[in-house]
Amino acid sequence: LPVHASSHVWTSAFATLAVRSHIQDSRLSYLAAFFAGIAVGVKYQGLFYLPIFFLLALIIEKRLAILIRAGTIIVIIGGFWYLRSYIISGDPIHPIGGHLFGFWLWNADDLRGQHSDLDHVRGWRDWSFLPALAAPLFWPTLKPFLRGLLVVTALSVALWFLVSGYWRYLSPIYPLLALLSAWVIIKIWDSTGIGPFFEILLAKHQPKAATLFYVVMVVGALLFNSKNIIRAWNEIYPDPETRDLY
Repeated sequence: LPVHASSHVWTSAFATLAVRSHIQDSRLSYLAAFFAGIAVGVKYQGLFYLPIFFLLALIIEKRLAILIRAGTIIVIIGGFWYLRSYIISGDPIHPIGGHLFGFWLWNADDLRGQHSDLDHVRGWRDWSFLPALAAPLFWPTLKPFLRGLLVVTALSVALWFLVSGYWRYLSPIYPLLALLSAWVIIKIWDSTGIGPFFEILLAKHQPKAATLFYVVMVVGALLFNSKNIIRAWNEIYPDPETRDLY
């Protein structure tokens, strides 16, 4: 849950900065900082994307006074958890900072074991975002908003790959990948002439086409997730005894 919460607030932070690039209102920079502070306070993974957020903020908001105030908002909103961790354990990013601030509860072997576990689950999991890889091919025709979205997404994915590579830690960037993927699909759809053809077809047979679309979506989702569904079904324990063992 915290990872998914972080994904929503990070998306809000990046989206607010994007809007700020079109609307000259400094309050949007403060609102973006507020969302970024929540993201950092919800989960340590939020720290991964903080440098990219600052880079985007420096490009969009060039007034130093506003940047300082926005940074202060991030510290105030997101700093409670880190202050609490420091007071309790002496490590503001417990247990990650054990080698620097000293260990508490976790030791060096625990950290090595955690890193070893992450190495075994590295990899890209959601192939539905692959269309986003074609977005750079359309760079000359991209509007400033989409260019910024592409740069932020590319930097975030690169940072994720270098830091962890664990698919779940990429979820804060899923909404950005989804937007890019959708834009690429629509762009290809329109440029090939398929889009106008289907618009005419849908106009003539709208109810039937809508029903067929939903059926295809549901069946496709079930087939795509069939392995996960079967595994989850097999993990259902039919009686109290087996549930207690679990």
